[in-house]
Amino acid sequence: MTLVALAAAVAALVQAIIAIVVRTRAVQPHWAPAAAAGALAAAAVISLGLGRLRFGPTVGVRLRILRWATLVVAVAAGGIAIGAGLTAG
Repeated sequence: MTLVALAAAVAALVQAIIAIVVRTRAVQPHWAPAAAAGALAAAAVISLGLGRLRFGPTVGVRLRILRWATLVVAVAAGGIAIGAGLTAG
């Protein structure tokens, strides 16, 4: 589940960058690209949480680092998405 969360977090980051690029263009509704990035970031965080509930805490150091890195990327993408959504239009 960590790899699924990582994939969603990276997709959210890419979508958030796209939202910043197209925020000056005529996209209707203007908040849609940022909302998509926010939804992907939320999916990544939810996937991490469900993985934690299902499989418990990690024992390996590499997996623990991967989970923290995924959480950081997802939160950063969510923050960028919020910023892009607020400044769109």
